[in-house]
Amino acid sequence: MKRRRRGQPVADPVSAETALALSKRVGELEETVRQASVLMYRARDSRDSYRAKVRAAEASVATERRRAGAVVAEQAAKTSAMRDQLVDLRRRLADAERTARERVPAAADEGVVAGLRSRLEDGNTAYAKLMAVHERLRASFDQVSAQARGLPEVYRAWDRLCQKLYQSTKGKPATEAEQRILSQWVSWRNQQQQAKAKAGQK
Repeated sequence: MKRRRRGQPVADPVSAETALALSKRVGELEETVRQASVLMYRARDSRDSYRAKVRAAEASVATERRRAGAVVAEQAAKTSAMRDQLVDLRRRLADAERTARERVPAAADEGVVAGLRSRLEDGNTAYAKLMAVHERLRASFDQVSAQARGLPEVYRAWDRLCQKLYQSTKGKPATEAEQRILSQWVSWRNQQQQAKAKAGQK
């Protein structure tokens, strides 16, 4: 009706086949956009899950390192003290045996030697227990160190997810949470680059 009033051709400049093909193409593009949105939301959820796991792993590793370091230091001090005590007991026992060989054994000397031997056996038993505890702590510390070595792979996965988010949103996400994530990621990348530059200067 508007074309008739304006004196323009009434026929549609686009053929029915072309219009149908364009309509079909529009529907396909809408479906592609919908699928991409679903994938983006899934990636976002996966990224948040990775971040939570990374934070939990970092906190766990830091706690285990502090605990293992304190316990190892304490056990090392106890082991050193026990070792010194054993050395002193062995020296005193050797002195007592040498004195006993140089003179006629007396009941008092035999009692001293027996007491020293008993204390030496107790010291050996305590030292063996401390060494067993020390070995268990060393195994626990090695396990914590192995977990810490696995963190770089988690960092790389999180880095790739953030890169995909940055590329898909062209650096301008719509939600505040995504903006905060990208901001933290950019800050983290800058810190990594600065650390590498300082290491190169050294």
